[in-house]
Amino acid sequence: MKCYVFKPTDGRARMATDDETGAKLPKRRTGGWIREGDVEIVPGTGTFNGASSDDVIAGIQRDGYYLWLDPEPVAPVRVSASDKKVM
Repeated sequence: MKCYVFKPTDGRARMATDDETGAKLPKRRTGGWIREGDVEIVPGTGTFNGASSDDVIAGIQRDGYYLWLDPEPVAPVRVSASDKKVM
């Protein structure tokens, strides 16, 4: 199953979903979701972030997404005008 991984603009959550737009992800009170990449999850082949691939696929099919926490918190990134460079 091809899945798309999203991360929040703040926080530690990660979401995998079969919807590349992220429309199936829950709404956040603050910030939003940023697409981080994609992954192929194959049934019966082992684990995905500590859960069996079968459980992850079942969760995506049932809820529209699978949630896990990243061990490292994601700090919000702020870009100031002085950080912008013209190439």
